[in-house]
Amino acid sequence: MKIFLFFLISFTLFGAIEKPTVMLRLNGKRIKLSEEVRDVVRMGVEEVLTENGYMLISETNQEMALSQMAKDHKNECLDDGCLIDAGGMLAARGVFLVEIVKIGKKYAFKVKYIDMETAAVLKTKSSMYKFKLNDGDKLLPFSKEIIEAIFETVSSKSNSIGRKASNNMLPTINATPLTSNLSTGCSNGMCNIPAGEFTMGCNDSECASDEKPAQKVYLNAFKIDQYEVTVAEFRKCVNAGKCSTKNFKTKSDYKYYNYGNSSRNNHPMNAVNWYGAKEYCEWAGKRLLTEAEWKYAAYGTDGRKYPWGNEEASCYYAVMDDGDKHGGSDSDGCGKDRTWPVGSKEAGKSPFGLYDMGGNVWEWVEDCYDSSCAYRVLRGGGWFSGSYSLRSSDRYGDKPTHMNYFNGFRCVK
Repeated sequence: MKIFLFFLISFTLFGAIEKPTVMLRLNGKRIKLSEEVRDVVRMGVEEVLTENGYMLISETNQEMALSQMAKDHKNECLDDGCLIDAGGMLAARGVFLVEIVKIGKKYAFKVKYIDMETAAVLKTKSSMYKFKLNDGDKLLPFSKEIIEAIFETVSSKSNSIGRKASNNMLPTINATPLTSNLSTGCSNGMCNIPAGEFTMGCNDSECASDEKPAQKVYLNAFKIDQYEVTVAEFRKCVNAGKCSTKNFKTKSDYKYYNYGNSSRNNHPMNAVNWYGAKEYCEWAGKRLLTEAEWKYAAYGTDGRKYPWGNEEASCYYAVMDDGDKHGGSDSDGCGKDRTWPVGSKEAGKSPFGLYDMGGNVWEWVEDCYDSSCAYRVLRGGGWFSGSYSLRSSDRYGDKPTHMNYFNGFRCVK
């Protein structure tokens, strides 16, 4: 008989301000793991993670991602493809799978690391251990050895952890000459963004490799949606036959998808892939904005950290994961465990009057994230994100076909 203990470990993009978070997945095969066993293993894992500067993602958030991916893949989400997609939903840098195997009265474990950017797999195998599974005094140090081996394996065999790999540095943006300016201000659902120069990227110590280098960028004037595209607006495109149903998902697929939920018509359209966002913008006589346009419209020219300024991110400014600071039972979406109606956070407006440029949903842009264009860039963080993802330089890459509950968009012209 074999006993499998799986650790799905996803490293999100946190720097000096927040600890990087880790998602822990426990699973028994051909045997039911008791809560006592699970608790002991988690305790051992958490001790090692804390010593190495990491913290565990909540089980609720983990199960949310795994549940959706299990539906999409029509399996238990233990294979490489499903784990990669689940890790991608959480902006993971990499996924670790640890298999504990029972052989007679002994146990061995295998460690698999999946690089989220290249899908490369690293594997290791341990020596044998002998103890009873319900012997907490032996299981605790064994669990700690598992995670210690993981850190040793990654540091010795991988120079980066996936999605934030060094070869995905912020591309150089060719400067364009300034042209006639538009007057600032917002009307009819769009805001005027004047031509100007700003800094894109980051050179600070807390910045990830794909946020570097900092560079000056010049942009011509343009107009941008003041709000994220709502469900009601997107439905018009669907009804007109111009937005394909293959490019988005609905409430009937998963409870966190807004389309089809009559109470969320004014919420941002989510669970739409890059192609669906592009279809809508073109149907509306607009286009999907570039990453440079998004950054300029969100943060302006004064070097601020967040769209609203330098005040630390909180639910006063953004629909985000605030770490239960609101006093509720769930930190996601400021305790609502979902998106909010667009424009709900008046204090969080950008310098040009745009709402939700930080939080609510990540927003697709036109640009490729990697050199092969296998991933497209998203910006701004969502209701599932901590403050690190709301910073001006943070970026995220996802497959253009992915339809996640935290991804949305807006348009420009």
